[in-house]
Amino acid sequence: MIAHRTGLLCTLLFALSGCAMEAKPGAEFAPGVARGASLAFEIRHEFTIDVPDAATRLDAWLPMPSPNDQFQDVTQWIVDEGRLETEVIEDNWGNAFLHVFRDDPDAGVNTVTTTFRLTRFEEIAELDPEGTRGHTLAEQTELAPWTAPTAMTVSDPEIKAMAAEAVGAEPNPIRAARKLYDTVIERVEHAAKDPNPDSARVLHATGRGSSQLCFTSGSGDDVDIHALYAAAARSIGLPCRIVFGSRLKPDLAGKDVDQGVHTWVEINVPNVGWIPLDLALADLYAPGFDPNAVARERAEQVLGETYTGPDPSRVDFYFGHVDARRVSWHWGRDLDVGQFEAPLLSNATGYVEVDGIPTEVRRKLTYVELDESPPTSE
Repeated sequence: MIAHRTGLLCTLLFALSGCAMEAKPGAEFAPGVARGASLAFEIRHEFTIDVPDAATRLDAWLPMPSPNDQFQDVTQWIVDEGRLETEVIEDNWGNAFLHVFRDDPDAGVNTVTTTFRLTRFEEIAELDPEGTRGHTLAEQTELAPWTAPTAMTVSDPEIKAMAAEAVGAEPNPIRAARKLYDTVIERVEHAAKDPNPDSARVLHATGRGSSQLCFTSGSGDDVDIHALYAAAARSIGLPCRIVFGSRLKPDLAGKDVDQGVHTWVEINVPNVGWIPLDLALADLYAPGFDPNAVARERAEQVLGETYTGPDPSRVDFYFGHVDARRVSWHWGRDLDVGQFEAPLLSNATGYVEVDGIPTEVRRKLTYVELDESPPTSE
């Protein structure tokens, strides 16, 4: 178990009493990625757990807005945990999670609700190849965790060959990253593009965010596509991490409907920092997608807005930019939050154990868009 409860989390502990949750710069600071236009939201995150009779211990590790993300500011953070206890813990990657627990918990339905105000900023990266260079040996050592494989983000020989062919002898990390970006988008189809009804689908998500299955099938959802990109990038020594978050979809604003989970990736480039890429959304705007009614409806469910057709400018946009209509929960995979079971592939929707046994949790993320950004606490 790796569940850290150190002074590093003091900002979060203050946040639990309603103060501001401010992003910590440190190693995550991206000097070449600027804050752009912002959007403000009031967010509600509800988690429901059914506890059986005679249970002696309940542990739940629930996502919270990342305090390490410099592109989101959180205020008015409130936890309604009922008769449960709470603390903030840090996992093996430095992500913060809300640990909810109790000995001899009440049988039946237990509900935990978090609410907060989010000001989220568009991310705009400096993409001038002349402004960067290759990583030094010291940087490679520091960033080694982000070039190593994880359980489902694996650089097998076929993925390595794809990456090597795409990049060739290109030494510049920005140019190399763009070559990989275009290659993955060309090779893989977002599963939402499938024109067939559910009973006859040919484009599928792997269900596990598998780089290898995404490569061999040529299709996947956002987690699959980004796992493949991360595996390919890492195979050429380019540090890459997957961001697990949620998009705050325009057509679901103010509705009692869960927002789902959305991922994107970040590559590390010297003198710039962590540059965001969203291949999953870019793929929907890539040339050649002429949707029928079925595929159009699926694309609009992913986007949360009317699909207007292929748009190369949107493909370009999502290389080095991401919109402000999102919230990030954590970075990385193979998470150890202190659970009894094996490392978690991700934890954007919550993970629960009752007496050490994995137990279902039902989560619902809803939001209201605010007219203006709320004031940030001092």
